Amino acid sequence: MAMLDPMQRAKNKYLARLRMMAGELYSMELAQRRTQTAKLKGYIEAGIITHLASKRSIDSVIEEERAKAGKRTDYQSSGSSEKTAENPGSWQQYEQPAYQRKR
Repeated sequence: MAMLDPMQRAKNKYLARLRMMAGELYSMELAQRRTQTAKLKGYIEAGIITHLASKRSIDSVIEEERAKAGKRTDYQSSGSSEKTAENPGSWQQYEQPAYQRKR
C-alpha cells in the first residue's frame, strides 16, 4: 500500500469533512439551515484559500451530497414560485397602483 503525501492526506481529510458537513446541511429542515450554511461557506472558503482543494472538487462534493439528499439547486429551492403557490393572494393588493391602495 502506497503512503500518501501529507498534502494529499490533508486534502482527503478536508473533502471527507466537507462531505459530512454538506450531508448534515441537506438533511436539516429549511429553518435550521442558516447557521450550518454559514459554517459550510466558511469551511469552503478556508479550503480554497489554503489550496487544500480546488473549486471544482468542492463543487462536485457539494453536488453529490445535494443529489443524495434529493434536493434541488439553491436557485430552484429558494424560488419565489413555491412561496407564491403557498399563499397566492398575498400579492393581490399590489396589483393596484400605489395611489389607489387604501392606507
